[in-house]
Amino acid sequence: MDFYEFSISKKVTQKEIYNTISNLLKLPQDKIGSSDDFYTSIGEANQLEIGLEIQWQHYGFKTLVNCVSNKELDKYEQINLAYDLSQAFNSEVAIGDVTSESKFSEGSFLVITPNNFIYKAYQVSNDEDIFDLQSYSDKVPLKDFLSQLIPYQVH
Repeated sequence: MDFYEFSISKKVTQKEIYNTISNLLKLPQDKIGSSDDFYTSIGEANQLEIGLEIQWQHYGFKTLVNCVSNKELDKYEQINLAYDLSQAFNSEVAIGDVTSESKFSEGSFLVITPNNFIYKAYQVSNDEDIFDLQSYSDKVPLKDFLSQLIPYQVH
């Protein structure tokens, strides 16, 4: 079991997220549900593959998706999924910095743009508990960034 977070810069509906995740991961819709349903289904014949908890906010990254999954995604798969989501929603998508040497890179993120760029950002703290990011690197072509993560087959 593994946990992932994807933050999308625009507001996306639950139905759009479920449909897109189903298509991208080639999973039947009935294998995706809420996080609560995922945990309840453990050990059952119809166990869910993915549980999603979706939150929306008015400012910053507007759609926050917490995901629990039976399948572990490596850093390449996480970056590719973020790229695919950015394309599907024509929006920036942020994930935790999976390239960090530390297992947990709290506050550090990779942001993939719909025009095939990537940059590093850190979480901006504010009084309203709104999730937003501030860039601390230049935008570089995603293909160039990924080519530095050998071994890897670029999209």
